[in-house]
Amino acid sequence: MVFFHFYIELKSFISGQDLCPINWDSNGDYCYRFNVHPSQGVPWQTARSACRAYKGADLASILTEEEHTYILNRLTGFTNVGLTWIGFNDIAIKGSYVWSDGSPVKYTNWAVGAPLPGFLKVPGCVVINPSRQGGNWSNRQCSSNKPYVCKRKRGTKRAKVSHEVLEF
Repeated sequence: MVFFHFYIELKSFISGQDLCPINWDSNGDYCYRFNVHPSQGVPWQTARSACRAYKGADLASILTEEEHTYILNRLTGFTNVGLTWIGFNDIAIKGSYVWSDGSPVKYTNWAVGAPLPGFLKVPGCVVINPSRQGGNWSNRQCSSNKPYVCKRKRGTKRAKVSHEVLEF
């Protein structure tokens, strides 16, 4: 079974189909990296910089309920994961939340009463709470240390080879 999985990945790589980088998970047209180990908790801006260090990645934007469910299910599969940074924020204009990757706001999953107006005197960054039913979102100070989720679109082809015959 391991050999078969390796063959499929190698064939996809050689045929030019884009794969997610190592240690990234695939869902639909996107790749996700879950940086949820307790030692990976960092302020929002640091998390965003870490995501952007990967070509074409940013903090996760959540554009549909299905995508939210996927991310929530992955987060709840890890041990002891609490509030986790996503790319939603109101850094540019207080009270006007946008996605850090520029995606249009098509979906939100705010907790009851959130975002908390006046709660933060400084711009807020948004967390998903995997321990709360429904994985609701809330705003937090961007300087807090939290784990984070990166997202990137499957992009350019990696390689093209004129034949598929592989001999080992």
